[in-house]
Amino acid sequence: MNKLVKKITFSLLSLVSLGSLIVGDIMYKTYESDIIGLLCPPIVDEKAAESSKSEGFDLAKKIEEEGIVMVKNNGTLPLSTKNVEAINLLGYGNVAWIYGGSGSGRVLAQSDNFNDNIDLAKALDEYGIDINTDLLDFYKSYATVSHDIDSLNFNVDKTPYRFGLKDPDINNTEYSKLLTQALDFSDTAIVTISRQGGESEDMPKVQYKSKPTQKTDEERHSLQISQEEEDLLYYAQDNYENVIVVINSTNAFQLDFLADMPQIDACLVVGPTGEVGAHAIPKVLFGEVSPSGRLADTLPYDFKSHLNNNNSGFDGVSFYTNKDIPYGVNQTTNAGVTVRPSLPYIDYSEGIYVGYRYYETADSEHAFDQIQREILDDKGNTKTVKGYDAVVQYPFGYGLSYTTFDWEVISLSKPRDSVLTSDSQIDITLQVTNTGNVPGKEVVELYSTPAYEVGGIEKASKNLIGFEKTETIEPGHNETLTFSVSMRDLASYDAYDKNKNGKTTYEVDKGTYILSFSNNAHEVKTIDFLGGDKNVAGNLSYKVNETIVLDKDPITNQPIDNLFTGEKAVDGVSIDGLTQDGENAQIDYVSRSEFKDLKGEVLEKSASRSMGSGTKEHVLFAGNDRNNKTKAEAWDKASHDVFGKETHSEDVTFGASGSLKVADGKGVLTDLGYELGSNYDDPQWDALLDQVSYSEAMGMINDAHPNCKGIASIGMPALYNLDGPAQVGSFAAKNVRGVGFPADCVLAQTWNKTLAYEEGLSLGADMEAHGLSGFYGTAINLHRSPFSGRNYEYYSEDPILTGKLAAQVTRGVKDTGKISFVKHLAVAETETSRDSLYTWLSEQALRELYLEPFRIVVLEGKANGMMTSYN
Repeated sequence: MNKLVKKITFSLLSLVSLGSLIVGDIMYKTYESDIIGLLCPPIVDEKAAESSKSEGFDLAKKIEEEGIVMVKNNGTLPLSTKNVEAINLLGYGNVAWIYGGSGSGRVLAQSDNFNDNIDLAKALDEYGIDINTDLLDFYKSYATVSHDIDSLNFNVDKTPYRFGLKDPDINNTEYSKLLTQALDFSDTAIVTISRQGGESEDMPKVQYKSKPTQKTDEERHSLQISQEEEDLLYYAQDNYENVIVVINSTNAFQLDFLADMPQIDACLVVGPTGEVGAHAIPKVLFGEVSPSGRLADTLPYDFKSHLNNNNSGFDGVSFYTNKDIPYGVNQTTNAGVTVRPSLPYIDYSEGIYVGYRYYETADSEHAFDQIQREILDDKGNTKTVKGYDAVVQYPFGYGLSYTTFDWEVISLSKPRDSVLTSDSQIDITLQVTNTGNVPGKEVVELYSTPAYEVGGIEKASKNLIGFEKTETIEPGHNETLTFSVSMRDLASYDAYDKNKNGKTTYEVDKGTYILSFSNNAHEVKTIDFLGGDKNVAGNLSYKVNETIVLDKDPITNQPIDNLFTGEKAVDGVSIDGLTQDGENAQIDYVSRSEFKDLKGEVLEKSASRSMGSGTKEHVLFAGNDRNNKTKAEAWDKASHDVFGKETHSEDVTFGASGSLKVADGKGVLTDLGYELGSNYDDPQWDALLDQVSYSEAMGMINDAHPNCKGIASIGMPALYNLDGPAQVGSFAAKNVRGVGFPADCVLAQTWNKTLAYEEGLSLGADMEAHGLSGFYGTAINLHRSPFSGRNYEYYSEDPILTGKLAAQVTRGVKDTGKISFVKHLAVAETETSRDSLYTWLSEQALRELYLEPFRIVVLEGKANGMMTSYN
């Protein structure tokens, strides 16, 4: 019997465990009546829903508090309520506040009315700060406010309307008059810049204007300030005592303008705040909370400097020259584009060099040495910066605080410079002390720098391998954090036997490895060592004398070898597109050794090509045989499963009285159901699952949206599930509305595993209150490009930050007895032309980056559900 079906069925039956789970202020109880409720149509428990909402709102505010990243502050923040009693909110974004993205990551108010959500204006008002309502009224009347971009017909022709910017020209007569009057209202201004991306279409690399006149600005992309916003920012810095910029965007936003406007005093990246998260912003502005968020993405001065810029986002999709290729089974032409010339494809030609892995590695290879940029310092003087500092404005993991911290290594299981072997583990205890004047939280980031040889395994010069966040530490007090590093954390995947040892698996090459305690991906923290060095770089150096081969899975003991490349490709086509009988695409994957010659230039877009014969034969029509009678008969009559284990040999008698069943016809669990739900290793599982037919298994997996189909032969009833990752039910049902949390990109900026777990518990409580068995989340694809349409649903450009946080969300959901259908498996970083999109990449990149979060979520989060992707 297929092990996946066994796992899914077990996960559903595992909901029967009795007892209670207490975490923080939330108690979850599971009784037999609750179990029966799970196996029946959903019944909303209004009292439970109200309790879950109240506790969830408190948690949502806390997540936003810790997810706000302060990237600039010249000392103006925190503001004082004694000196600042009124604020002017400048910018159209203040009346078109971004609570979430579109599609399954959408966040609605409990009443379906966006006006009931909390935006910055409401948050400040409730905090006791006077707001210039004349300006807000003008913005509202100037252009129609539309939050629900899901109502638009998403095709290419509608793109200008979907992404149209609406900030007024500063020379507009009425606007100019209001801006002048506003100077008498307050000498403090907050300029809000908002952008909303969404499902089905990537962010455009040009700017569309809805106002003041409908036009396209070809010189600017959608994730940088418009000319109207630039004029407003210059006006603000020239006329106000205090100027703070708030970035309220679903995607990372290009902040190069801060280097040209020194009189902008501070900048906060707040992201999509959910229903009530905006309440946190005044608390940070006025110092009630010290900002502790860190960036989950690299912010270069120019977003188009990403190595994969030409092969990512809206313009990175190509189309096969074969015009007559039909689409695959049950696949639409595209959710975002209704007409396209042929099947699309995209090449991940950058390999593993995504985000900071590119920028840090290129810097180590001296690729940026000749680049320079002029910026203005805080006094307005011109300053020339060179190299990395001229390319990257704010590194991955960057963030400022109102206080300061010292770090000290107080225990180390493996002394520095010692030799590592295959079973080595490095345990480190770090003490963090608040040396400032206000309470605050600190994030500690741990990176590895692996041994690298030109022509060998591709390796980034910096790799996040661990992170921890403290609780609130009072001034003068400290907290200890622990880190554990295994050889798997240091390993690279050698898909092409680059080190010529005859192995294609995970390996730790011989050489020197450095562990770095860092403020961010670029800046190593100065730390102390107990009884040793003081005030030194936080680097720990180790040696590997002989290459370590990690070719056995530590859980299953199964061999680890190529599954997707060359002759070993399970689908008959090498996923890198390089083999003659497959795609034969001749994709030019970049190597680290080329960075110095590239000198910061991005890769060219892949050449146009036709689909290879192997792809057409092995992949395109693979779906056609899912109901094939021959395959079904082979499945149903198999004597052994795919792992070689003998199957239940008796004839299958579907529905007969003698059949093994987990529930009766009324959804009540049988004794067998309780037995199997309490023990995954019960031998009766094999007999039960041998009754499941091929068509039943395929139906449960292939047609599981929005409900998980029942399996009649074993008595398993259908279960009710809904989207989405930031709000249970927001996308799919008007009568189901859980708490609308800040987007997962904000959760990522908290770098807080505990908050992630608590969000999982809260999502599970919402599911329980609304009679759901599971939800379609959490979403863990990567921010391969800042222009990817659904980046707000995803966490980060980094797989470790993504995986570790998502694992805690998943664990929290699962601990409430619910299912988190983790999505989208896999390499679904592109929205434009996503349906039937053929994605080509190296197996190393697939394993080290794009599958790694899924591995972590299964291993650490004990994930009990998955959702596939459109590509």
